[in-house]
Amino acid sequence: MDHLLSQFSLLSGEALTDKNFDPKRVEDLMAAFEQEAMASWAAMEAEADEMAREAEAELKAAEVQFESLIAQSMMELESLGRLHGSAMAEMRSLVNGAEAARKMGKCMMSAPSAASRKYADAAVASSATVKSGWVGGDARHSGRIHPN
Repeated sequence: MDHLLSQFSLLSGEALTDKNFDPKRVEDLMAAFEQEAMASWAAMEAEADEMAREAEAELKAAEVQFESLIAQSMMELESLGRLHGSAMAEMRSLVNGAEAARKMGKCMMSAPSAASRKYADAAVASSATVKSGWVGGDARHSGRIHPN
């Protein structure tokens, strides 16, 4: 393009000084300018097309990577869901075991109380038997009362 501009400058100077200047030479130079512009336009268009193809390829690669990440995230989410379900089941199992242990502890605490009550009742009944034995039978019939 610079070469054409310098030629145009020379032709302009020649056109001003030479009275036999052929205007066809300017028309030929203008046709050369047009061809240069068309070639430049075609090169820019080809470069733009190449850039568009590259951008499209990069976009497709990004889409593939995005879809891969989404699939991986979904698998992790499903895994977390399964872990949550198993954790909840384990927690329910532990709560049920703790409740059973609490009930057993409550029963075990009441068992000694019941046993000690029975022991005390047996001791009172035994002492009543012993007292009646000291009296020598039934106190209502003999008229005697033991000092205890």
